[in-house]
Amino acid sequence: MINKNYLFNLDYRKLSNQELKQRLTTLLLINVLTIGSLIAAITIFGPQIGGMLAYISVHRNEKDKDNIQSTTAPIFSNVPKATNKESLTLNGIAKPGSEIKLFVNGPEISTTTADSNGLFTFVDIGLVEGANTFFAKAIDTENKESPPSQVITIEYDNKAPDIQIEFPKEGETVKNLDKRIIVKGKVNEKSVIKVNEKLAILKNDLSFEAILGVEEGNLEVKIIATDEAGNKKEELLKIRYEKRS
Repeated sequence: MINKNYLFNLDYRKLSNQELKQRLTTLLLINVLTIGSLIAAITIFGPQIGGMLAYISVHRNEKDKDNIQSTTAPIFSNVPKATNKESLTLNGIAKPGSEIKLFVNGPEISTTTADSNGLFTFVDIGLVEGANTFFAKAIDTENKESPPSQVITIEYDNKAPDIQIEFPKEGETVKNLDKRIIVKGKVNEKSVIKVNEKLAILKNDLSFEAILGVEEGNLEVKIIATDEAGNKKEELLKIRYEKRS
């Protein structure tokens, strides 16, 4: 057997030309044999190695896919920002057959099961006045629990918005040559404002105004404010308009 360490550790400066050629030839032969052995191994065992790597890759992906499916959090759908009802219904989607746990303002309060299409519903969920927070978890048929869903917040508000009318005042006579009246006021929360069925402009400071075309005589101005929860407040003004300066 050729001693490779012996060949590599020699001081070639002390060898004659003939000895140097012999030892270089031996080293070249060793390298050729080594490379040939590697090529032979790859040729013989290459398909088996490739197949093993492919098997690992495929099954690893299937495992990851299964984990993703089994741990997907529920998703709520069509969630309102606010409501004026003391209870509501929540719908969503999750992995079919999963048990869905609902948490309201902290504790778990209800469970249901996602149907074959992955749809689930919670009915008559009681609310407290003000902000209510919700999230859910799913437990699939393999008893794997999902992470919490996205937390949603729904405001329970059963009080109508306040309307303060700044102009014109009740019973006031408005005089100008424009045959128009600018109605101005303010509300205490974000609302949709209509003045005689015409949409008013609501500003960032919750003040509003609307321009009405009018004719001379006695007039009624109806102002309706509807907040995000659906609560309505109505104010009715009786004024008079005269076309003169």
